[in-house]
Parts: sequence; C-alpha cells; structure tokens
Amino acid sequence: MNDYTPFNNAIVVYKEATVSQIVPKSGPRAGQKTSVVEFKAYRPEFEKKADGTFEKKDSKFFTVQYYGSEVSAKRIAAGIKEGMTLEVRGEVREKQFAGKDGKTLTENVIGAKGIAVSLNQPGLEVQFTKQKQQQKGQER
Repeated sequence: MNDYTPFNNAIVVYKEATVSQIVPKSGPRAGQKTSVVEFKAYRPEFEKKADGTFEKKDSKFFTVQYYGSEVSAKRIAAGIKEGMTLEVRGEVREKQFAGKDGKTLTENVIGAKGIAVSLNQPGLEVQFTKQKQQQKGQER
C-alpha cells in the first residue's frame, strides 16, 4: 500500500531523533539541501471493555520523518527524548521492504507536518526565553 492516510495522534518516542541531509529530486524542495529528522515511536492501543476498564492491545510502531531547514531540524531533534509523548500531525503510509531473511516486511512511516510536545506528561520541564526580533531574511 502506497496510499497516504491522514494522521493526527499521540505517540511515544522509543528511539531518539537523528538528523540527516538530502537533496530531493522532485517536489517543492527539488535540488535544495533539505534536513530530515527521523525517530522511532509507537502508539499504545487500548480497548474499553463493557465494565469500563481498559485492556492493553498490541501497540502500533512508526518511523516518523520531518523535512525542513537545517536550523529547524536540529532544534526539533534536540527536543525529542526517549519516552516523551508527542502529538504528531501528518500522513502515514506503509513502506514494504525485504527483511534479512528475505521475507517482505511492512514499516509504517509518518511524514510529519507538525510535531508538538504533550505538556501534561510527567518529567517535562519547559523553559522559554523570548528572543529578540530577527532581522528580515534570517532563518527561524
């Protein structure tokens, strides 16, 4: 399946983010150096029972990719830590590949358009410093 399906859900990071550089051959950033933030995450699945309790089901696992400028990619990657709950908005697709044993495996890949930290998670400390106004033409 190569169809893209909208995704807007909370996920839990289990492998911290990395940043790499690519130069796309097509699309709006074709020929331009683009940074890719990538990390592994899962979405816990629960089913509500008739008595009101919840039963844990198998989690769904994802590779999350965010494309952008080098500055924004590094800033986003630096803030993503293992165990964090993130709200991710984008599109998910299934990517098929051959495993080491030759069997066809499927990977769920989220092309993230937005990533936000869930502010009510335990252990989160937020420190914000308002920056001086940037001059025209500077990258955010």
